[in-house]
Amino acid sequence: MKLGKKIDGYYNYTAKADDNESQFGITPEYKFFDDKLNEIFCGGLSKPNATNIILIYGASGVGKSLFSLNVIASAIREHKKFAHILLEDDPEESLIRLRKIIPQKEIDVAPHILISGDNISVQFTQEEALELINDLYENFNVDIIILDHIQFLFEATASGSQDNEWIRQRTFVQEINKIVKKYKKTIVLISHVKKGADMSLDSTTGSNSIPQVATKAIAIYRNEQKNLCLRQEKSRYTKPYFEEIPIKFVNFRLMYDDGIDEQKVINDEL
Repeated sequence: MKLGKKIDGYYNYTAKADDNESQFGITPEYKFFDDKLNEIFCGGLSKPNATNIILIYGASGVGKSLFSLNVIASAIREHKKFAHILLEDDPEESLIRLRKIIPQKEIDVAPHILISGDNISVQFTQEEALELINDLYENFNVDIIILDHIQFLFEATASGSQDNEWIRQRTFVQEINKIVKKYKKTIVLISHVKKGADMSLDSTTGSNSIPQVATKAIAIYRNEQKNLCLRQEKSRYTKPYFEEIPIKFVNFRLMYDDGIDEQKVINDEL
């Protein structure tokens, strides 16, 4: 590679560094309903004006999509425009759950775009899928895209060549990374895991480029005691937190599980 006449130095980035320093070490956007979870995740999920690729992964039926609906509820509360690419679940079923998390009237007035399997009736190319993601940021000005789930998008895209499937997926994910980096917005990728996986970063189905590009990777799983847990396997912008995080869904809201039976407490007080 030949260098051009213009060569960068760190001094070219002083102004941007000054602007971003107040957010150093925290991710204050897309907060959870639970203060303890916000404390663990250093504020929330995303850093403003930065590349945010959030990977949520786990086995089928463990609660990944419900996690993503909690992210959407956060976007609504924070007045962020979201795009929900819903390729597995039915939109009406997702709405039933979402309006238990946040009132229907708030959903109705929130700026958003829903793209479901009902909208995608034919197979499309990888390039068209990337154009869609770019278009949502550039022309529809969305702040966050929730893609549930990424394997369905891989399956829906037609390969224009006989390239190895892993190479095709790696290229696709790398291009997503470039798009998100260009607009400095957030994308949430929901991913399945391999059967019998240990929930490490290598557990995701498909190319290992998915966890590689993630700025934050969170596993959702049941531990040996069958309790529902999160584990943050990666975080680019915040201090590491590798301990098991017990969680529960209370009226579909994601909450820290402190081991207290709330109904029992209510009954005892009565």
